[in-house]
Amino acid sequence: MQTRIDCTVVTCNIHEPSDSTLLWDAVRVITRILTQPRDETGLSFSFSDYTPKAKRTMLAIRNAKNMETRKSLYPELLKITQKVVGYAGNVIPLLQKTTLSHLVALRDDLKRIVSLTHRVMDQTARRVLHGEEVPAEEKVVSLFEGCVLYQQARPYNGSDVPQ
Repeated sequence: MQTRIDCTVVTCNIHEPSDSTLLWDAVRVITRILTQPRDETGLSFSFSDYTPKAKRTMLAIRNAKNMETRKSLYPELLKITQKVVGYAGNVIPLLQKTTLSHLVALRDDLKRIVSLTHRVMDQTARRVLHGEEVPAEEKVVSLFEGCVLYQQARPYNGSDVPQ
């Protein structure tokens, strides 16, 4: 018996996944989603825009000279992300009552992003702060692409050819 495996490669526009950029993406996207129902319908809720602070922290992590400095910045980015997720948690019940289709879609997007953000926050705490190895099947590599398998490119050495 022989087994044949076939696959299709499709390009997608994602950046190299790192914990800091995934957290930054979450803050940015949740904030963008939260501004839409407030601006469009006048729903009454308040939240602060932490995107500038989150971006500065993410860039500081990416540009840190050593692992000790990088690790010391992650709690701040996690705290910012948690605040933004908390705002989303307050807004989701308000959107539960709506029947407007575009607000239902926003609510569903918000729920999906918040769920993924919880996973990213967990993997960041486990990996960066506690030094655990997170299994590949538990990692989130994109908030935007539903099913993304990410493998970092490596130089071809001639032994990668399947037999």
